[in-house]
Amino acid sequence: MRSSGTGLLPNQEAIFYDYAQRLQRNAGGRRALHARLSKLQPDNRREHHLRIAQATLDEVVRLDDGALFRFGNDDLVIVCGRDLAEQMDEAVKRLSYFFSDDPLLNIGSAHSHHGDESLCKLYLLDQDYDEFVALAQGFANSHADELAAVQDAAAAARARMMPLKPNQLGDIATAIAQADLSSMMQRQSTFLLDADGRPEPVFREIYFSIDHLQEVLIPGHDILANRWLFQDLTRHLDRRMISLLVHNDDDSLRQSYSLNLNVSTLLSSDFLALDETLNPDVRRSIVIEFQLIDVFADVASFLFARDFLRERGYNVCLDGTTHLSLPFVDRKRLGFDMVKLLWDNDFSNTMKSSRGPELRAAISEIGPDRVILSHCGSEDALQTGKGLGLSLYQGFHIDRLRDSLRTPGESASILSNAMARHRASERKG
Repeated sequence: MRSSGTGLLPNQEAIFYDYAQRLQRNAGGRRALHARLSKLQPDNRREHHLRIAQATLDEVVRLDDGALFRFGNDDLVIVCGRDLAEQMDEAVKRLSYFFSDDPLLNIGSAHSHHGDESLCKLYLLDQDYDEFVALAQGFANSHADELAAVQDAAAAARARMMPLKPNQLGDIATAIAQADLSSMMQRQSTFLLDADGRPEPVFREIYFSIDHLQEVLIPGHDILANRWLFQDLTRHLDRRMISLLVHNDDDSLRQSYSLNLNVSTLLSSDFLALDETLNPDVRRSIVIEFQLIDVFADVASFLFARDFLRERGYNVCLDGTTHLSLPFVDRKRLGFDMVKLLWDNDFSNTMKSSRGPELRAAISEIGPDRVILSHCGSEDALQTGKGLGLSLYQGFHIDRLRDSLRTPGESASILSNAMARHRASERKG
């Protein structure tokens, strides 16, 4: 079971900053346009306005295999070759016409590509590269400040919450058994980074959003305050997840996914019911994840469950390891196919400290191709992983990287699949 973190939707500020830095090697002949939609009046920044503006600039990008970024403040940036100067000018004229009733367009420089008060600003990257990188840095810093503020607010909210009490478990378990949890089901892929740095999905982790669950079922209580009570609660969530998988009609949940389950769940009739619905080829595409704390709470039961899973063809992954606990993990002796390693800011600091060689040796012993670096929330995580020879990653940053590289056809297919799932859930309701 996983928490969705801060609640912020993944956005592209960090990806844009990384992209801008990479452009230094190939900035000549490129131009960028910054559409400062955040300067428009609120009435001109409704979702349909933003969609039309994005579609207008996307028409230019598609002509040159360029890049388009949409930020949390509604601004847009496109980057493309110099040959599209005329098309870029035409796009600016269309945007200016579309937003002509906004006070921003009454400013004398509004139609200029260089005015500091204009709707759109042009960057010729062979001349203005430093200014362009400063723009990207500003977006990244702004997002970091926003993220810190959200995290501080979340911490303050948690401090005001009441901890879960043992006598509440029964009522919560009943609510979990009766509530429709399908809307709380989340998916996040583990990606393999190929030689060109392009992320390719390997399997999707399926889990319930703990933040959403807490908000809907037990508002005002901190479900994570007591680790052992939360662990007990996850057993009830396991049963609901398995029930959803047994009865689902979603093709995307047929194979190539991972489940984070308790050891006791694997020994239950609920899991056997799911196992009976799967053929051998499908089982070989599924990864079962165990939490480190659960493995060592009852080693004998874990070993029995592990042997059963391996005999049936499943892959087995150890989750919940950190840079502190990883050196104590013997993957081969415990019989895991993979180990999931949690990344945080401390991780990079540890690699630069006297403990760095110990962590590097632990990864080498486990096998770099067997380690999944999870919770990758920044480019720093990706660069640290690459320095360790890792190729498997999971987290919002790698999700954003994958999104930025999708073709229009892939995006349309994803939207179509999402709508199909939505319609299916409505029919069930």
